[in-house]
Amino acid sequence: MTRENKLYWKFALKVVVASLVISVLLGTTWVTDQTVQVSLRLFKAEGVTDTGAAALLLGTNEGDYANIPSGAFELKANAAMTQDANAVVITFFGTNAANERFDWNLYGWRNTNGPAMLIADGYCLLGAQDVVLYPHDGSTGTANEDLWVDSIVVSNQYWLKTLSVSTVGGDSVAQLGLDTFGLEYIYLEITNINTAASGGAYISWF
Repeated sequence: MTRENKLYWKFALKVVVASLVISVLLGTTWVTDQTVQVSLRLFKAEGVTDTGAAALLLGTNEGDYANIPSGAFELKANAAMTQDANAVVITFFGTNAANERFDWNLYGWRNTNGPAMLIADGYCLLGAQDVVLYPHDGSTGTANEDLWVDSIVVSNQYWLKTLSVSTVGGDSVAQLGLDTFGLEYIYLEITNINTAASGGAYISWF
């Protein structure tokens, strides 16, 4: 083999190795960034927060971007997430007996200085499955009193895509799914405790 041939094959081998290294690095990055999930976060766990149906949309300044409620969650890329959220999953809970009800409104804000948008409203029914441990802090729920919601009813929705509900009845854990369509913030309001003693929810986003 001539000197020129040896140099050629040596260069070709380096190119192949470099390509493999780049492919592996790109592949690792692609896998890492495929899904970003934030652990369950507490939305609300309190008594009556009854401000009336769609109250955020009625006040002079209540629904504007500058007055987004302090309990709203940011869905844009931030220190906790490396990319914007594409979907939201909400899991409800409450007290203090199976089949008791509370109502909710779900709002969103899409862009800076944009208006509040009512995404949907509805109600939940508690199931019989205990909240054994609360996910956000590991505290123990009270048996037969702190319960997961097993039925979510979407009474009205005003969103670009139909919301998804995973479970109705059966004492399982129901979930409400939403395609964010570029929302920057989302806010859940427990509007009427109704027959339940309290209501609340957790959110995961992806």
